[in-house]
Amino acid sequence: MKASNIKEFPAQFSKNDWPAGVLNRMDSLILTECIFPLRIKSGVPMWPSSMYSAHIREEGKSQHSIEGGRLSTATDMHVKTIPGMLKVMSVAESIDAIGGIGIYFDTNTPLVHIDGRKGRLVWLRYTEEGKQIYLYRENDYVKFYKKLGELLS
Repeated sequence: MKASNIKEFPAQFSKNDWPAGVLNRMDSLILTECIFPLRIKSGVPMWPSSMYSAHIREEGKSQHSIEGGRLSTATDMHVKTIPGMLKVMSVAESIDAIGGIGIYFDTNTPLVHIDGRKGRLVWLRYTEEGKQIYLYRENDYVKFYKKLGELLS
């Protein structure tokens, strides 16, 4: 079902929070099973990115992709603070419907990517020497947490 067909949004969100046209191309489960419970369980205020491509991508293999007529199963949410971002990341791991969790240190305000992929994948993104770096926890736990510590220092 398309996210635009969701009848009731929790008080923390409205359909107008997402960029125009996005909800027509997103799977409702990314909101009803992932984002809405995440907002309620974490208690952390969050809002969707204003960028269309943070929710929908015409091509590619990412969870945002709608290639081949599929609905996007990903969304990018901003939070006010780094501690809030870390709390959202932690709580997201307790929600079975959430598969992908990305935390972004190189956006104007902290950003958390949430998607409904099968299996768990957690990453962080940061910029180093002008290049965006993605570091996946499941590839190297020690390197991931070491870099996370550096970014938080």
